[in-house]
Amino acid sequence: MLGNFSFGDYFKHDAIQFAWELLTGENWFALPKERLWVTVYETDDEAYEIWEKEVGIPRERIIRIGDNKGAPYASDNFWQMATPVPAVRAPKSSTIMATTSGAALREAGRRWRSLH
Repeated sequence: MLGNFSFGDYFKHDAIQFAWELLTGENWFALPKERLWVTVYETDDEAYEIWEKEVGIPRERIIRIGDNKGAPYASDNFWQMATPVPAVRAPKSSTIMATTSGAALREAGRRWRSLH
């Protein structure tokens, strides 16, 4: 899975724009925009708004993922370094691609590919 992060050089807005350009730009991967969905950490309203209002992802294709291990920030959608450094952690946003469409999206099986 691709990823990007920065320690002060650029921030969430730019990271999301860079990822979208890489995945959908004509000079890059040129993936079909209509098959791309995104995830954001459940309380990350800033990332949600960037994806929806600036990138143009419809609300129904933005998924909020919360804590799934019983503790705050113990989510699969929250990044932190392997060493316990409290200041180096943050909610993450991921891009996933539907490998099928229509009613098949609701059926069990391998229907998603994680991209970024």
